Amino acid sequence: MYGVLGLFLEISNLFVNARWFFFEHGLGDRPVINLINSSLLFISYTIFRVVFHTYISFTIAWPITLEFFVEQSDAAIIKGGHIPWAYRTAGIYMWVTNVLSQFINIYWYTLILK
Repeated sequence: MYGVLGLFLEISNLFVNARWFFFEHGLGDRPVINLINSSLLFISYTIFRVVFHTYISFTIAWPITLEFFVEQSDAAIIKGGHIPWAYRTAGIYMWVTNVLSQFINIYWYTLILK
């Protein structure tokens, strides 16, 4: 479920790619097109990458990660048909990639704000 919701983060890429397309094909000197595209990029990045990603991280990803680390015993993991070290490694991977993604999104957001 988290992976599917994560696809919404990519909506802002439409406007990043449109910006490249405009400049590549000589439309970069049109201020109205650039203003509209930049505004839509800012709005979509704010809504999906900053607000929505933070929301799904705190409500879905991090509670599931907590379950990987704390709430599951080795016996429960084995009973579920999983290998404990692989199960916990997947949890670590999910947590690390989520935190890194948050930092990258905030870094790029500060650049967009400038």
